[in-house]
Amino acid sequence: MKERELRELAVKAEREERQAASKEERKHLHVLIAEQMLEYAFNANWAKLQALRQPTDQQPHQEAKHEANAAAFKKEIGKERDLREAYEKTVSARLSGPYHADYAKLREA
Repeated sequence: MKERELRELAVKAEREERQAASKEERKHLHVLIAEQMLEYAFNANWAKLQALRQPTDQQPHQEAKHEANAAAFKKEIGKERDLREAYEKTVSARLSGPYHADYAKLREA
């Protein structure tokens, strides 16, 4: 009877250990996915900024277009700043996690 209880406890402990490991892996994957999404949004925003920075002819009929581009540029700069801050937060969260410590150990070896 004791052996049976010990086996059951061992199996239960092993199952809990696997569940905890899978939770950590899922958390890590969520961070990676968030980083990729932020990087994609940052690159898309950067392409918009580059398009808005293109000089326009300073013809009288295009001055309104130039002013609209300048206003859009200022708006996109704000978005880019927000994306950069979000990206930095996810990277810092990732670097403080357990996977970063394992990676550092591997680099040292």
